[in-house]
Amino acid sequence: MLQRDSFFRGLIAAPLFFLVSPVSSQDIPSIVFQCDTEKHPQICEALAASLQQRQPGHGLAVVKPGDTRQAALTIRYQEEKRSSHFVSGQLVWQEPNGKPVTGPALEFSVMDSNVENVSLAPFAQALIEVSELPILKPVD
Repeated sequence: MLQRDSFFRGLIAAPLFFLVSPVSSQDIPSIVFQCDTEKHPQICEALAASLQQRQPGHGLAVVKPGDTRQAALTIRYQEEKRSSHFVSGQLVWQEPNGKPVTGPALEFSVMDSNVENVSLAPFAQALIEVSELPILKPVD
């Protein structure tokens, strides 16, 4: 009798879960990340991975600059300078109906190789950290 009761409770709980939390492919993403993947493939990939790692529960859409997709937060990578041994840039973000906010510029340099030959993950993580993006702040 006890096993059967547990089984029936499980059957009742399962449909309720699906009714309460529907998932749609047309949901508005929490974060739209605008990055020119043709011009800056390494940093775009590193930033997208870092954003996804920091907020795995948020929808993240990576789009080309100028895409007008709606989101709780739109983030854009803005490169300032680049050479074979360094790259500098910053993040610019905007909430719906808000003004764009520009984060601090950071520089990432390498001495024993070219920028194209190293991982830009540390640079991406540092950019996200110093920018204090509003959606990535811990909730109290």
